[in-house]
Amino acid sequence: MAKTPKVKTDIREATAAIKTIMQENLAAISSAMIDQIMANYRSLPPSKRLDATVGIVPSGINTYKDALKNALAVVAYDSLEKARKEVPKKKNVRLSFDDESLKLGDYKKLPPDIRKRIDNMLKNLVGTQIADIEKIVFFQFSSSVDSTDSESILQKDLQDGADDYVDGANVNGGASAAASQIINEARQAFFLDDDVQSEIEAFQFVNGDPVSAICQELAGKIFAKDDPALDRFWPPLHFNCKSFISPILVGNLGNREINEINPSDRALKAIKFAEQDINNLILGLKKSGPDAP
Repeated sequence: MAKTPKVKTDIREATAAIKTIMQENLAAISSAMIDQIMANYRSLPPSKRLDATVGIVPSGINTYKDALKNALAVVAYDSLEKARKEVPKKKNVRLSFDDESLKLGDYKKLPPDIRKRIDNMLKNLVGTQIADIEKIVFFQFSSSVDSTDSESILQKDLQDGADDYVDGANVNGGASAAASQIINEARQAFFLDDDVQSEIEAFQFVNGDPVSAICQELAGKIFAKDDPALDRFWPPLHFNCKSFISPILVGNLGNREINEINPSDRALKAIKFAEQDINNLILGLKKSGPDAP
């Protein structure tokens, strides 16, 4: 019997690695912003110090995007290579690669659809994170500037606000969503390829410890490979989702029953990301369920 792929472990490890990159770069970006604000503060007369945030432009964004892009590419490529091992007879299917791309780095080795997904993540995730940091730092400045004459206290207030964001649920949520999304997207791209489909008889929804209502209903269920709802219910389906889809190869289904994907209304309501917890960081990464806002 084939070993169960350790996708849940891969998601956890990828989340940790992506989170570290996010925290390091966002900390550097926020510190540079604070330095600019404090430099403006010192150069302005007391009557004009409220204008210290005017014209502040975050720096280091491209460096952050490059680091995150490289990390997501490594995660996606690793996931794609592991997916190949789950369908041994089709392990050499190259999807839509071209010969020239194979000479380049991990990002260029990825199928165009996965590269587009990574680009979309970078646009939405990084853009939202930078906007959040700006709001936090600027609001903290306007709240603190009139409460103290001490530059060191003012700067500490700004840094504490930024640190709370960098170390908080927003960044952790963004890392978790990005890791789960890109791993599952890479697996989906391989398993649903026309050349690979001939070796797959069905798919199984896998989660050994489901928490949400949707994953509890779907965990362990087997679905037809051509079920029209398969794409819509391909994980991740919610914030911090650790579910994944595993292929059942031709000849391995046995007497197991194939189910129609038809979750209850209660389960459908769980198909959404906890936007109130991560402040829209994953906006655009995954379509929401029919009952999501």
